[in-house]
Amino acid sequence: MNIKAISRTLLIVIVVVIIAVAGIAGYLLSTSQQAPPKATISVYVGHAGGSGDQSQLYWIVMPANQTFKVGDRIKIVFNNNYTFPSLHGFQIMDPNGNQIASLSAGPNGKAETVITLSVAGTYKINCPYFCGPWHNEQGKMQGVTLLKASS
Repeated sequence: MNIKAISRTLLIVIVVVIIAVAGIAGYLLSTSQQAPPKATISVYVGHAGGSGDQSQLYWIVMPANQTFKVGDRIKIVFNNNYTFPSLHGFQIMDPNGNQIASLSAGPNGKAETVITLSVAGTYKINCPYFCGPWHNEQGKMQGVTLLKASS
């Protein structure tokens, strides 16, 4: 047997295996990584008066009135900067009224998620926790515009 021929063949096999493994690893990495969020929207608790279960609370969305494209990924951050109720948060509703995410946090807590805008229209937030006299008020704690998506 020719040792030189065996060594050359073995070297070629090793190089082919390394290239194949690198190609497969690159493919798997590229398909598992999602694009970073296009933007971040923060939601805070506003307080107009009262205290405890008589607190007049409302959502503050910053920046407000943002429009994105269907397919965009948006990071949503909830900053619970108020102390009542002990757990507060909101549900994110798509334009068809389907809940697509939910965030909650204790006083001075923070929670975040990333949503993908799947349909065009207005995405809104609703409070699921009783939080005072404005809890059921549209535009205060219910049905507050989070963002809009266009086709």
